[in-house]
Amino acid sequence: MKKILTLIIAIITISILAGCSTYNYINSYPVNIDDLTVEYIRTNGYYEDIEYPLVFVIKDKDQLESYFNEKKDKYNMESDGEDSFSSKMYKYDSSFFESNILIALLIEEPSGSIRHELTLVEEEDNKITFGITRDVPEIGTTDMAQWHILISMPSHLYNNQDIDVEFN
Repeated sequence: MKKILTLIIAIITISILAGCSTYNYINSYPVNIDDLTVEYIRTNGYYEDIEYPLVFVIKDKDQLESYFNEKKDKYNMESDGEDSFSSKMYKYDSSFFESNILIALLIEEPSGSIRHELTLVEEEDNKITFGITRDVPEIGTTDMAQWHILISMPSHLYNNQDIDVEFN
């Protein structure tokens, strides 16, 4: 009788422990920050009726050109500077879009002195979250600033997930 009782307890114990596995078989973070290329472009254009951040997923050159044409009258995207949106578009040609997508984050800041850095990427529950760290100087300007943060991502990592932006 003791052997049977010991065997039953052992089976129950093993069953409980087998159900408590902490190994995660699903990779929750397949998008690695090292897989991404990021550009930060100031594209001023203040509008009260727009809620930021705005997120756009651009999958081909035609979508990029449409995006540019739609936004160029609202935002300073055509300046002659080498850091302008229009000067960066040459990189995003048809060969780029063969294996990549471009995620455009359009954000607004209360000061043109605030800078940004992509510091976190998480993928979970059909959503990719980009964590943006703000570098806020002790003394800043009082001009409103709009920024385009362009994130290049290999297209095989994007499966039409929702995009979220968190600031810290």
